[in-house]
Amino acid sequence: MKPHESITPRQQTRYAVGQLVWTLKHQLNKRPQWQQSIITKNISSMIYKIQLRDGQRYKRHQNQLRPRYSSNTQSSEIGSLPDILLNTKSQSKISEFSHPSSPRLSSSSKSKTT
Repeated sequence: MKPHESITPRQQTRYAVGQLVWTLKHQLNKRPQWQQSIITKNISSMIYKIQLRDGQRYKRHQNQLRPRYSSNTQSSEIGSLPDILLNTKSQSKISEFSHPSSPRLSSSSKSKTT
């Protein structure tokens, strides 16, 4: 006798082939890091083959992947907006604080530390 086919529909995949993703890469004696990659093959509903930017290929479960969005899309959308909609004064203030890893010291704080 044939086994009965499952009535539940197959779960749809979360990511598509060619989609940009962040991949969790584990390293010996180091903390895992998120690296840029692309989906190259859908193995099952939850397992994917991915390729890192340096060409290395891995199998990853969907819980080790996160969607990645291209920054080129955002910049082209901003460039297409009329100048009146872009508040250039507030943009310059935002850019000062957009790099928290490279703090800027004021001249008064420099003189206090030396």
